[in-house]
Amino acid sequence: MPPAFRLSDLLGHTPAPVQLDLIRSTEFEIGMITGFAAGKTRGICAKAIKHCIDYPKAKVLLGRRTYLETINTVKQPFFLMADPLHRAGWIIKPLRWDYREGTNNLRFTNGSQIFFSNLDDPIKFRNEEYSLVCVDQAEELQEDLWETLTGRIRWDQVPPEAWQAIAAANDNGHNWVWRRFVDFPTHHAISPTRCTRDELCVFDDSHPDEDGTPQDIPCSTRRFFHGTTLDNKHNLSARYLASLLSHPAVWQRHFIYATMEGGGGRLLPDPRVVPHFDPPPHWPRYRAIDHALNAPCCCLWLTANTDPVEVKGVPSGSVYVYREYWKGESSVDQHAERILALSKNETVLNTVIDRSTLHKTQSREGGVRLSILDLYAEAGLFCTPSVGDPFARVERIVTAHRQGMIVSVHCSHLIKQMPEYYAVQSKLSGEYKIVNKSDFHSVDALGYGLMVIPVDPVHDGRFPGDERPDYLRRPIEDALTRRHHEGEWKRMKKIEDEAKYADMAPVFGTVNAREFWGGDDLLDEDLVEIAGSFDPWGRG
Repeated sequence: MPPAFRLSDLLGHTPAPVQLDLIRSTEFEIGMITGFAAGKTRGICAKAIKHCIDYPKAKVLLGRRTYLETINTVKQPFFLMADPLHRAGWIIKPLRWDYREGTNNLRFTNGSQIFFSNLDDPIKFRNEEYSLVCVDQAEELQEDLWETLTGRIRWDQVPPEAWQAIAAANDNGHNWVWRRFVDFPTHHAISPTRCTRDELCVFDDSHPDEDGTPQDIPCSTRRFFHGTTLDNKHNLSARYLASLLSHPAVWQRHFIYATMEGGGGRLLPDPRVVPHFDPPPHWPRYRAIDHALNAPCCCLWLTANTDPVEVKGVPSGSVYVYREYWKGESSVDQHAERILALSKNETVLNTVIDRSTLHKTQSREGGVRLSILDLYAEAGLFCTPSVGDPFARVERIVTAHRQGMIVSVHCSHLIKQMPEYYAVQSKLSGEYKIVNKSDFHSVDALGYGLMVIPVDPVHDGRFPGDERPDYLRRPIEDALTRRHHEGEWKRMKKIEDEAKYADMAPVFGTVNAREFWGGDDLLDEDLVEIAGSFDPWGRG
């Protein structure tokens, strides 16, 4: 039998407090939020190794959002930590013992395995089974993926009481990691109906299933650990600590102390959530759709308080998001049918949709090409394409929030996704890029909808003869930003016009000049025909 290893032997240094807490934990779900260099990555690597040693035939998933990130920030420290175990005979040597070229499947002599994987596609895990799942930089993922991974922890070669899921994250404000592990237990602990068997159990006292029927099932537990950079200072160089502490206090609160007050690249505030109520019938109503072919389709219903006074918590001139539709794996006509049914007898002034639906991607017999926009129209749901780039929509959402925008508690996906919408700065270009943009369907829909609602709904806020959207009529101090927004709007306006007029030629056909001009005094030689090809830009 290979020799035993102490935790300090695996880590290569004296364990930090958060690493000790993690190693000793037995709860099913573990959440960690730490500052820079607090030891979370080495901690989950040590946890994975210890799990494989303690439980023969264990099966562990260890990874991060992208494959490159998994190689550079997870596999590299793991292989450095695992090298002594390999020399001691615990690990079967991979084909190439190199973190760049090595295998993604590490095998122990007792039959345990560790799988390294990128975590950007939940579909590939649907048929897998694990005894331990360790996710690094969990703030980069969506909660839906985390729930998929926790649903795959059922490897029966390991006792169920040893099954665990670990989410290690840096501070990114009130995102899903914070809600699931910091906020939820706080609210749960004061609930009068909480489970009395275990203070960390996520169930109420009856352990109900989906339909509310009480179930006699074991507790499912969650636990949270917090770590700062200074907690691990005995393993860090004085020069490194000095460089961190030289940053501004706001930066230190986020990256050193992990205060969880806000994320570094966070773009949107927490929504103001209120109990649901139906808006007054005289308020103007709008719909906004973010359509996706291989992902959920989201539709939001928005209205604006046009009264001079506050109504049910909605300030005068503010927006109220009162309904949400979220559904995947459906056709366009099915989405349209459900959205129209939810609107019932409402009068909706405008339904705006993602501008990508203008593209003619759908084929019909005879070579006819249609767009998603066309298919919605065929189903009785007429939409206009959205305008504005993502950051222009972010600006409009922030403005609406400052004006008092509130969200119904029924809009669950929007409530979850607004705090998680953030951007990272490219080290090469310095430009900001929204992370996992394709996953934020509710936030995109909100941006589309707000773009068509006047900034001042009470007084309309529009200037006579000015067709520009509201975000262009507002003063913008940055001239470069204004030019960018106006260029984007003109470009999308052209695309919209081209789509609108593309099929108009057959409508015009040829027209007799006498009929067109409306006169009987024209000579026969004047009776020319007007060409039917219509080009609004005068190109032909």
